[in-house]
Amino acid sequence: MVDGRLRSSYSLRIESYRVWFNIPLCHKEEGSRHLCTVQSPSGTSIAICEWIPTVLLCTGGPRWVCNIWRMVNSTPGPSYEMHQLFDDTCIHSWTLPSCAIFLDDEQLVVGFADGTIRWWDVASVPLATPEPRGVLTIYSEYPGLTSLSVSPRHSFLLACTQEGRSPTVAVLRRTKGDMGAEGSDFVPHVFLHGHQGQVEAACISPCERYIATASEDTTVRLWSVGDGSCIWTFVNHAEPATQVVFSPDGRILASADKDGAVCLYPLSRFVRGVPPVLLVERT
Repeated sequence: MVDGRLRSSYSLRIESYRVWFNIPLCHKEEGSRHLCTVQSPSGTSIAICEWIPTVLLCTGGPRWVCNIWRMVNSTPGPSYEMHQLFDDTCIHSWTLPSCAIFLDDEQLVVGFADGTIRWWDVASVPLATPEPRGVLTIYSEYPGLTSLSVSPRHSFLLACTQEGRSPTVAVLRRTKGDMGAEGSDFVPHVFLHGHQGQVEAACISPCERYIATASEDTTVRLWSVGDGSCIWTFVNHAEPATQVVFSPDGRILASADKDGAVCLYPLSRFVRGVPPVLLVERT
């Protein structure tokens, strides 16, 4: 509260840090390339995707592999056992995995540079077959998908891309398997267009009614999950926006940029029906 008025946004600066997994990559040979690492919500599974060039293989062309490390015990220190999820031939660089995410500890979704997502049911490993449960083409142009994120209730999946000169976020709805089958699949819901630079991060509010995106064009946008319309564009950052997140109660949206600046937005100022929150600036 400043002079009896509630500010619409707040800014501060923070330090950034990294967390590293103490798990070896599938291949230690020089020339192999780590593509992506993702941990399940419970922390009991870790998926690691790697690319192996032809020079490291006896026959055939370059390949990419994905292994799942499953926790077998947590005391006195956590230990994991490795299970190979798939091992596939990589003919072109645009067929490489570019991002991945776990859902409900039972499903792994992998995004590819060719604009497709593939998903596997991984409740139990090893799998009976390396074939994915489903494949969905979202974008048809390289470089395809750049990141994936899931809604709090796991009802929606967000797939970000830099498709040519038109950055896009695809909102995919999660559906139950056909004919009562176990597991779930994904279908397109809406597409978000409007950013002038690559979308660096995206998330869905706890109520799953709103989407927030952060872009290298320095803006943060608030969208409607229902129809994909843009509710508000925030222009508080001077540097590319790299992170965005809703508070657990859904009342505040926070974003961070490349320079370390953080902005807070009370959503009751921009969206009807969101309970107000009192923010007090300390001096």
